Amino acid sequence: MDREISVTKEGLLFAELKFSYETQVSGHVEGIYYNSYWVIPPSIDPPGPGLQASVPLFVLAKRTVKHDVIPSMQELKEYDALFMKQLEAYPPPGDDAVFEYKDLHRRYPVDAPLNGIVDVQANFGEDIKTIKFTSAHNWGGDKEYAASCLKADVTMIAQMAEHQQTVQNNKLF
Repeated sequence: MDREISVTKEGLLFAELKFSYETQVSGHVEGIYYNSYWVIPPSIDPPGPGLQASVPLFVLAKRTVKHDVIPSMQELKEYDALFMKQLEAYPPPGDDAVFEYKDLHRRYPVDAPLNGIVDVQANFGEDIKTIKFTSAHNWGGDKEYAASCLKADVTMIAQMAEHQQTVQNNKLF
């Protein structure tokens, strides 16, 4: 669910949003909202539209987001489009806005019971998230898992820690 989105409209950058989740259903979003304007006025001879550019209009400060569990990528995309419309920015994005999900790579240091580094790579185009744990103590403890991008990073790390704790509790010696 942690994601970075670029919203474009008519080929120009319209907004950038970064969602970071603390649970599967709540987190924070930050972003930048852009406005477009004409840099070079339209030419008269030959007729032409001129050159258009995007400039930052305002920064969306850290805002809390809460919602129900999102079960599919289609519903996630609908949620993001609705979120953009609810920003009440001018001009509104409209239905012709294009949402581009960037591939992510995040690294988290984790302590007990895991003790190591967790790398999370998400590819929203293929709806695959890979989580790779590198142990600080034992190379044999390194693990790699795959899941849907709909899983929050913290949810996956917590599940990995629970599994590791269960394995440690079941050891005979």
